[in-house]
Amino acid sequence: MNLCRIHLSEEMGELALPLAQEAHAKATNKLKPEHPTTLDAWRLVGDCHRLMGDTKQAQTIYDRVLAKLRESQNEKHPSVIACNNSIAKNALAEKDYAKAAPILDDVLRLNIDRLGPNHLSSWRIQHNIAECYHGLDKRDDAEKLWLELWERSTELPKPLFRSETRLQQKFATGLINLYEASEKPEQQQEWQAKLDAVGP
Repeated sequence: MNLCRIHLSEEMGELALPLAQEAHAKATNKLKPEHPTTLDAWRLVGDCHRLMGDTKQAQTIYDRVLAKLRESQNEKHPSVIACNNSIAKNALAEKDYAKAAPILDDVLRLNIDRLGPNHLSSWRIQHNIAECYHGLDKRDDAEKLWLELWERSTELPKPLFRSETRLQQKFATGLINLYEASEKPEQQQEWQAKLDAVGP
């Protein structure tokens, strides 16, 4: 499962899919099909489909997983939060920002209650919220949030872990795309230089 999550963090859905399917099959046999661990593995199968571009199949899986989870868990359960987050990311992949934004707001609130505002998962959710702002043409809000996230990420101890580096790259890329859309070439070049400095 750990290797599957690594591939997913690198957005390598095709490599992660057989591992996620294997994990789901093993959990189904070892635990009950409705066990949260089994459902988490099934959700990861959906994440693989999303990364491979099959958002329809991903949504079908997420809907079934969430329905099963809600039979025994409340909205604060980590598995429910994770599934709602996946649903929001699927909406982002479909550029349905109006659908994704309120889900992400709820997910962020619950995630901060559970893990705090400076946990990397909270930053990832906020990055996706900034993507929604951009998609909804709320460019000032998107810029403010990405700049805040970037500043907070620069305060992390060095050297950065790969997951931290990838987040910095996402923040910088978000700002580059924002400034390109806003026709601000100087800021775009500035952030391209910062992105290059982060490294591959």
